[in-house]
Amino acid sequence: MKRKRGVDRVRAGAVAILARWQRQHIHVEELVERHDASPGGGGGSWSPAERRRLRELVFSCVRLRARYDHIIESHSKRSTKLAPEVRAVFWVALHELVELDHPPHAVVDEAVRVVTGTGAGYARGFVNGLLRGVLRDGLRASFPDPADAVAYAMTWHSHPQWLVRRWVEQLGQEEAIALCAANNERPRLCLRTSPGARDAVVQLLTAMEWESEEVTFLPDGLWMKTRVPPALLLDQAGDRCTMQDAAAQLVAPLLAIDAPGLVLDLCAAPGGKASHLASLLPNSTVIAADLARSRLGRLLPTLERLGLGDRVACVVADARQAPFASGSFDAVLLDAPCTGTGVLSRRHDARWNRKPEDVQELAGLQRVLLSQALDLVRPGGVVLYSTCSLEPEENDEVVDFVLAAREDVREWPLDGCVRDEFLRRGRLATWPHRDHVDGAFAARLRKLEDQDR
Repeated sequence: MKRKRGVDRVRAGAVAILARWQRQHIHVEELVERHDASPGGGGGSWSPAERRRLRELVFSCVRLRARYDHIIESHSKRSTKLAPEVRAVFWVALHELVELDHPPHAVVDEAVRVVTGTGAGYARGFVNGLLRGVLRDGLRASFPDPADAVAYAMTWHSHPQWLVRRWVEQLGQEEAIALCAANNERPRLCLRTSPGARDAVVQLLTAMEWESEEVTFLPDGLWMKTRVPPALLLDQAGDRCTMQDAAAQLVAPLLAIDAPGLVLDLCAAPGGKASHLASLLPNSTVIAADLARSRLGRLLPTLERLGLGDRVACVVADARQAPFASGSFDAVLLDAPCTGTGVLSRRHDARWNRKPEDVQELAGLQRVLLSQALDLVRPGGVVLYSTCSLEPEENDEVVDFVLAAREDVREWPLDGCVRDEFLRRGRLATWPHRDHVDGAFAARLRKLEDQDR
């Protein structure tokens, strides 16, 4: 008697997480972490390959949900009434067809099996019929012409309308579409090695038969060309490296502190830039402050692993009312809360969680925080303002507003500190589609001495 084949547990796990994400509106990364820690999930008998495949399915479906919803809506009048489990089954199946090029008959068969296992077995015929209809008509048949940039980017590149319209107005149609496409690419894994340790790390990676490539514009950066589980990579590298995107690695060196001093990272969590500051400034003390105790707590193991625990003091504090005296610090890094539109490839559900009004609301907060940072630095000290946003209201306009409002501050342009292609108006500005790194912005300000006013 032929043995009945069971449901693929990776697909079933992905569908369960995606259904929960639709219902609960919890960050998808948190849902995946919960699954990994559960006895029946990644924390149980799942192999590393299964966990990687699950994450790839879940994160890709979240990023590309508008693409797959468009296909569903083009083939069914019932699309708005789908149960979350059924919609999730469609997302996974369509992703396997469109992006992973899996055999169509196998995808349809597995989708029917999975939807039956979710308790939505009533939808088996619907799932089977819709997927076969999509295959018959062609996977891309229903999408708008790329000449209609907004409609095409909203559907095929899966971005919210308000964001696409902003970028078309700011960049033009061709660049806006290129930016949306870049946001759906798998972000490259970048390592930040400890100062002077890059050659040793390369040797270690080579011995493990893991291929890497030096980041030409960073002294301590390495691109990982071999896909390696991050936990395994860091376990092998010990205190010699950590993970940080190349654009983020550009920021901390811009503080340009020559003498030992007291440095404040005002919105420090999750702590990548604080640990970078500590590694660059061995004779200084870094205060890492953040309102989120849990996120700040994640910094501590990293600091200990890198041997930086004695250089950084973590303080739970609201940056708007920081518990420090005016003029206490030689330098302040303000990596401000922002919309994160420069890191949409890395923050998988951020594009769906943001609203148009967030830009102005956050810009108002950023102006307050930048003024606070300037109050906390001593005369002659430096403040570095940075974001991972692409929006001018959060970047240039915040800096320009504060410069116009304060007579005790001057800009210290970044010319000569980074490559010219990363500069605009003497400020750091990287773009995912132009520079193949995360979007980042930074501007450097100096508080004047009394005699310089």
